[in-house]
Amino acid sequence: MTSNPTEIIQQIQNKVTKMIESVTGQQALRLTAYDAEKMVLQDLLTLGASLMTAYYQTRAAAFDVDSVTKPDGTTLPFHSWKPRQQLTIFGDVRIERSYFYQSGVGGYFPLDEAVNLPPELYSDVVQEIHAELAVVQPYRHGHDFLQRWLNLSVSSRAVQAIVTESGKSIVAFYEQIPPPVVNAQAEILVAQADGKGVPLILGTDSSQSVRPKRGQARSRKKEAMVTTVYTQAAYQRSAAEVTASLFHENTGRTPSPKPPPKPCDKMIWATLEGKEVALTRLQAAVQQREHARLVHRVALCDGAEALQQQLQEKLPNFTLILDFIHAYEYLWKAANALYHEDDPQRLAWVREQTLLLLSGQTTTVIETLQQATQQSHAPAASLKLQQVANYFERNLPYMAYDECLRQGWPIASGVIEGACRHIVKDRMELSGMRWSQNGAEQLLRLRCVHHNDHWDTFWEYRRAQRLQPNSANRDCSSLPLAA
Repeated sequence: MTSNPTEIIQQIQNKVTKMIESVTGQQALRLTAYDAEKMVLQDLLTLGASLMTAYYQTRAAAFDVDSVTKPDGTTLPFHSWKPRQQLTIFGDVRIERSYFYQSGVGGYFPLDEAVNLPPELYSDVVQEIHAELAVVQPYRHGHDFLQRWLNLSVSSRAVQAIVTESGKSIVAFYEQIPPPVVNAQAEILVAQADGKGVPLILGTDSSQSVRPKRGQARSRKKEAMVTTVYTQAAYQRSAAEVTASLFHENTGRTPSPKPPPKPCDKMIWATLEGKEVALTRLQAAVQQREHARLVHRVALCDGAEALQQQLQEKLPNFTLILDFIHAYEYLWKAANALYHEDDPQRLAWVREQTLLLLSGQTTTVIETLQQATQQSHAPAASLKLQQVANYFERNLPYMAYDECLRQGWPIASGVIEGACRHIVKDRMELSGMRWSQNGAEQLLRLRCVHHNDHWDTFWEYRRAQRLQPNSANRDCSSLPLAA
């Protein structure tokens, strides 16, 4: 063996002694608290690298033998000691490994398997930290932060490769997660779906100019489909109560209604692979949640006809509901066509129509809009009013809000709207962001894992998968391998 654990242990002890002297001796009298803290941090990083070296040397000593037997029963003779580098959170660490080899059989590093050493240059901790920072901020920001405080330099390209490689495991990870424990109080199974655009880099070819022409787009948007499934307790309320809440009419004379129940075991998924793939996964997630105590099944989405049709095909036993907030916004569009912004009748008109919609009288609202269309002398206003009437007429089967309120069902898709904003927009549409489709897909998957509070479980799964018999087939081509 080329290194002796005893030597590195002595070096560590000497370093600790010097560290203590640096904060208690004469040198400490010349330091500000800021300088002392940064000095201790750098010393601890150096000490951590030495401790990791001692750890690997201690583990490697167990394989300082003439031969070794692999798990499959094959015995291989010792060939040589082969070093490799590992970039840990403390910096570069040199690992001495015994290599066992036989011609015609192959080679084997028992230390790698014993400590579950990743084949990539970067340690599991380094990969996980960079992936988590990439989930919440641009790659470059995470790189600059870690280099400034930990002297850890991993390029943005390498971080992107870490995200891409880890994202490939997420579908399989979710397929093996058991269904959540049944909550007897959460009797409604809810599914929601919506889309949000992601700016993708335009494809390049030899005919494209280096500099785009004036007005020529540098990117195009592709819809990321976001879906969610959860259970929820029933929450009965009246049309009047919902209307009062929308218009902030609680004067304090009546007690505020109790807050709505929170979603249980909410699962978010986002993908750029299209509606069919997204809704097929939603269908599988729904089937996993089915149990005897469920009383109701509802699906919410906006008025996109294609999405409504596919939801009905994938979830045929669900009641489809048009998100009420979308309907409410259409009422304001009609009000803006009927009244000036400062007209006091505008608010009163919207409130009256809102109460009618929530009371199950959508046909009355449609008739009111059609009458207003005929009476209007402004072509633009007539067109807008007719568009709103047509929207309500087409969505009439999905607007039985009185029945929804009586049953205690949700009528607004706030969960999916929030997910579209948080999962997609807040990260994928930052200033200057343009993505390859594969890069965006893998980052969206990681953001869902993070949002679903499965982060630690997912990375445990990834490390465990490396020990499986077929782990040698894992594609690590996108990451630099350790020498």
